[in-house]
Amino acid sequence: TYDSESTSAIYVDGVLVKEGEIAGGAMTAGGVMNIGQEQDSVGGTFDANQAFLGRLYQINVWDYALNSSEIGYLYESGFCGYGSAEVDPILSYEDILAYKPEGAASVIEGPCIDLDDPSHGQVLRFPPQSKVSTANFLQFAPDFGTDAFGAFSICTWFFKTYADKSRYFLSYAQSGQTNSIILGEDGVGKLGFWVNNKKLLSDAVLEQQTWYHLCFTYDSESTSA
Repeated sequence: TYDSESTSAIYVDGVLVKEGEIAGGAMTAGGVMNIGQEQDSVGGTFDANQAFLGRLYQINVWDYALNSSEIGYLYESGFCGYGSAEVDPILSYEDILAYKPEGAASVIEGPCIDLDDPSHGQVLRFPPQSKVSTANFLQFAPDFGTDAFGAFSICTWFFKTYADKSRYFLSYAQSGQTNSIILGEDGVGKLGFWVNNKKLLSDAVLEQQTWYHLCFTYDSESTSA
């Protein structure tokens, strides 16, 4: 069983910008993850006005809520650094890059190069406003290695090329719950995330053409902030 309310937090560049409780419950495996679009049905029903425009790097997913020290270390390690958490992610950036982007979404060379690690320096690019489309995304059925999980963290380097609102860069949908996880900016441009239709919004408004390190944490087994 899981507590009805869950401790959740949003970090920008290693700094806590919002903490609160979401009555979201647990996640189950077997769904579809989409990077670049927000799903209104499992694996589809996209809206071009909500499509992400920008770049993402080092997206990683853990099955527990990272603490502030771990998140701070990830940020302080830098864009080209090798920062890690105490436990390996259940879904790594290398895992994600094993899937092929669709439409005009692509993987490009970034400023970091490591011949021994092909995922290091590879940046996910989503086209600018002039080429916005529901066809631009990277989608797959993730293997979380478990049937259900009551906590998670998702961290990424984030760069948007268009100062718009209601843009979402990652969504996870499953049968019966299309809004299992959504990360992005709401209708007034505030950074937030949604878990099973319940939301946590910060006051953070991100500038375009700027790299940020973002982390979103959720723990349905804790009721204290």
